[in-house]
Amino acid sequence: MASTFRGLETGKSALVTASLNQEVTGQNIANANTTGYTRQSTVSSAVKPAGTGYVISQVYNKMVGQGVQVTDIQQYRSDYLDQQYRSQNSTFNYYEYRQQGLTYLTGVMNELDDDSSITSCLSDFSTALQKLAADPTSQECRLNVQQQASTLTQNVNYIYNQMVDLWNDQNESVNTVTQNIQSKADQIAVLNEAIANYERSGTTANDLRDDRNVLLDELSGLVNVTYSTNADNSSMVDVQIGGLTLVDGSTANQITATKSGTADAVTGGYAYELSLSGKDEDGNPTSTALEYGNQITGGELYAHMEMVSNNTSENSGIPYYISQLNAFAQQIAQSVNTIHEQGYAYPTTENGSTTVKAGNFFDVPDDDYSQITGGNFSLSAAVKDSVWNIAASGEPIDLSASSTNASNSDIAEQLYELVSGGTFNSTLNTFVGSLSIASDTTKGLLNTSQSMLSSVSTQRTSLSGVSLDEETTNLIMFQQSYSVASRMVTTIDEMLNTLINSTGRVGL
Repeated sequence: MASTFRGLETGKSALVTASLNQEVTGQNIANANTTGYTRQSTVSSAVKPAGTGYVISQVYNKMVGQGVQVTDIQQYRSDYLDQQYRSQNSTFNYYEYRQQGLTYLTGVMNELDDDSSITSCLSDFSTALQKLAADPTSQECRLNVQQQASTLTQNVNYIYNQMVDLWNDQNESVNTVTQNIQSKADQIAVLNEAIANYERSGTTANDLRDDRNVLLDELSGLVNVTYSTNADNSSMVDVQIGGLTLVDGSTANQITATKSGTADAVTGGYAYELSLSGKDEDGNPTSTALEYGNQITGGELYAHMEMVSNNTSENSGIPYYISQLNAFAQQIAQSVNTIHEQGYAYPTTENGSTTVKAGNFFDVPDDDYSQITGGNFSLSAAVKDSVWNIAASGEPIDLSASSTNASNSDIAEQLYELVSGGTFNSTLNTFVGSLSIASDTTKGLLNTSQSMLSSVSTQRTSLSGVSLDEETTNLIMFQQSYSVASRMVTTIDEMLNTLINSTGRVGL
């Protein structure tokens, strides 16, 4: 005959299990809106019958179990979806921060502004030259040419300086993101150790694992990372960047950004050079460079490094657009100077009342057009000093002669035809067009990446997220389980009461 008291133990286990299920459900409901929280549930199993340890089972043992026991509290996570999410997150953040840089550059060019764009400046310069050709002796017309040309150079200077400022900002972002990566690597290493210590007891550290997963999500947005279970302790994860170890169990290697004195916005390169320092198997210190396009291939860090360094048309960075602006300034300066230096200044008391060759209209540092940049593009000193040094005539002007040539406007006409002919506008349109195409392409890829990230995130949330409707249903179910288990204990108590207090009292 089986022990009646065994039923009490069975009922007790049912009560404990139902109570724990209610606690886990309450935890899920309480953290329904907690970032990074993973839905949990209990894992239960039947307690084995007491007689299973005997070689020969007792005759009266009916092999009935001893109730239920909770063996674990599990999280609803998918390693596959986590990997997919972090991969897509790295791609999304790369396009997002690249798009931010290109959007800023597009705003700096501002070719849609009819008042301050380079196109508008070229148009005003062309109109001023046309008026000068009509009246080459007019000081007002000459002053207008000088002012419009100066406005053009100042606009180009402004755009150049804004590009350089953006380049410096992107470099500082490289440094800031690097520090952020290091901070998260340190936190992951600390959590690895805490999780390993906690799980030595055989219990899963679900809340600590949630914290670590949040850090891995955030880290994937900063830089392309891969991760794997630590070979020595399955409670820990190792993290790599481009195959180089960032976190090894409870140890975080050092990722550093060191200032370089050779990089600049024109030639490209990094103002900050990255390296990853650690120790080899023998404990000796090591340091490996982290290079754009090799180890660094994704995330926010990749976008900043690309904008800082890339001077080619493919995935173009700031140095590429600066080189395009420099080429544009050089083209204008050389084309205008070639015509202008063939003409003659207008003789006045300001320039000695003598007929002289006009020389350059735009300044040429060291007589080398390749030295002209968007930053130093300016009028020549002679043109700045006096508007009478602007050449309009293709012939010497002698105010004392019967035929002075004062009304000769050959050079002014040629300059007008050059500026109004569309050559400069065509170069500018190609430049601006390439920037616009790059921005539109990146925007399209950003939208696609965002859609894919959202899709994976939805799948992950459907598995790991908390559904209040589902948890409410579970709460009612576990409440009913608890009530039934309680009734079971009460029933057995009544049976024992009958057995103890009524047995042997028949006839009394």
